[in-house]
Parts: sequence; C-alpha cells; structure tokens
Amino acid sequence: LMAGGGIPCGNRLDLIAQPTDLLPTLMDLAGAHFAPPAPFHGKSFAKALKSGTGRHRDVAVSGRFMKLDQGMPECHCPPFVATDDWGYAPVGVDGKPELYALNEDPLAENNVAGDNGDVLKEMQGLFLEHLKQNDGAEDYVQAWEKLLR
Repeated sequence: LMAGGGIPCGNRLDLIAQPTDLLPTLMDLAGAHFAPPAPFHGKSFAKALKSGTGRHRDVAVSGRFMKLDQGMPECHCPPFVATDDWGYAPVGVDGKPELYALNEDPLAENNVAGDNGDVLKEMQGLFLEHLKQNDGAEDYVQAWEKLLR
C-alpha cells in the first residue's frame, strides 16, 4: 500500500516488487538523493506508481542470506521465489523443492513440483541467478547449487 508523493488516489497496480525496492522507491517519491557506499540491490518502482501502469520485476525473491559455517543450517527460513504464475521454495517442509501454480493456488497450498519438472528447473535457475546478481556469498551460492542438484 502506497499513498502520497504524486501517487494517484484509488488506483490498484499489480506488480512484483521486493522489500529491497522500498527504500529506492520512497527516495524517488520524496525527491531525495543519496550516494550509498555500495549500490542498492533494490530498484525504484515510483514511476509505475505515479503512472498507474507498467511492470517492475519479473521475479521476486524473499528470504535472507546466511553465514554458512558447515553447509546449510538445519533450521532456517527458506527463500521463496515468485513470478506472475509460479511460486517456488527451494526447500519445503519435507526437505524437497516445492512449486505452486499461483494463478490457481494463490495461497500456495498445493505443491505441483512432481508434475512440472521443466518449470521447477526454470525456477531453480531464477533463484540461483538472483543470488549471483545480488552479491550472494560464494559459499552460500555453492551450497544452494549443491543442494539443488
């Protein structure tokens, strides 16, 4: 939910965004300029908000990076990858990847990974690419690559 900063009232914009996109978006809406010591991983969606149209991202990943001392931690909050059509958890409750057809199952209740091997591989690739593009630690990326083989 966003309001103010030149955003038209009463509009609904269905776009994919990530938490890292909020700070750049708020800065754009406020007209603020900041030179961080390292680039933001997020990108502003202020233009789409102001126009009421457009796309922002094709993929969003929620989760967090973890320091790995001895491989993947036993207890962690696994990432979740979302596109317009699919939701993907690299590690589900039974330790295996899960895939959800979000258009038909918006609450991600019915794992369809067994019936959609090609989509599962595509989502795994999107997840690993996201880690690499967002400066995931090499040992972290390698641990996920090994786990997803």
